Amino acid sequence: MFTSFPQTLLPFLYISIVDEVTRLAEAENVKATRLTQEYSFSVVETILEQGDKSNVDLIVIGTRGLTGFKKLLVGSVSSGVISHAHCSVLIVR
Repeated sequence: MFTSFPQTLLPFLYISIVDEVTRLAEAENVKATRLTQEYSFSVVETILEQGDKSNVDLIVIGTRGLTGFKKLLVGSVSSGVISHAHCSVLIVR
């Protein structure tokens, strides 16, 4: 990933990327909300609970860009969200 990028700055980079995507969505009249949240036990449960609370139509989640055989598999968080979400899920790499 960003091996030479200072790890302490990564959260700020992620937030700026999500802010930009949110801005682009809203420019196309798509209601989008940026939500960052700490989780206590299960990332999947945290994402699903927040999706249910917010009554979202779509969850957009990232996955690592794997190659070879691993490319056939989806990450455990992405897989869990896909399996249990009550709305559509879009996975981006």
